[in-house]
Amino acid sequence: MNIEEFEEEVERERLIELLELATLGSENLNLKKLEKQLKRIDSYLQQMEDEGEDSEFYVDIAFDISPILNGVEFRTDEVSEDAIKSPEILSMVEKYVASRDENVEVVLATNPHLSEELKWSLAASEYEWEEDGTREALARNQDDPKLLEYLADVGNVNVKHQVALNTLTPASVLDRLAEETEQCNFQMEECLFGELSTFRGYARWCVAQNPNTDTATLQRIIGNQLVSLGAEADGVIAQVAKTRLGLI
Repeated sequence: MNIEEFEEEVERERLIELLELATLGSENLNLKKLEKQLKRIDSYLQQMEDEGEDSEFYVDIAFDISPILNGVEFRTDEVSEDAIKSPEILSMVEKYVASRDENVEVVLATNPHLSEELKWSLAASEYEWEEDGTREALARNQDDPKLLEYLADVGNVNVKHQVALNTLTPASVLDRLAEETEQCNFQMEECLFGELSTFRGYARWCVAQNPNTDTATLQRIIGNQLVSLGAEADGVIAQVAKTRLGLI
């Protein structure tokens, strides 16, 4: 390939066009055209790297791809009913695009129709940026109990916080998360709730208000059986747990 003849803007527009066409149906021809374009771009970017040149081809591509794959803007969790279900398309995007722009991992992690292979591949990522990351997005948006348990075990405080918020997280996992004593990143808390507080950043607060939390865990919270998070946070979280138990 002659990289001097490669017009980045034209090729990027072509990629978006082909991605949109491929998502309209499962026609094999459209998928082949999409993969051919992705391979062409990948070859160009590899040549640029080999020659020591920089390219901004995929800069901010997540903002273009998210509406196509998930039917919503980038970093929006409430995906559309039209979110892409094609494992072939999602796999191609991970292989060729997410490998060069990790924000695309977050787009993929938000999609509820991931294959088992893709879910676990994304779960291995440690990508984070300010208020969000790949594992955090998985923790909020996926419903696989084994995956949520894994994320609760290996994830950092931000990931654990998101697992505790997920109403599909198993009760046994929520019980363990109630013991966490660190607060999540303040940027994440502000992004999720619109403001900072002395209690919402704790996984225990998420556990207390999670409808999947069982009675025994709520009783542990109000019975001073857990390490204190501070008088104010303890009081607020206990109030939430008591309300859930019908004690208020």
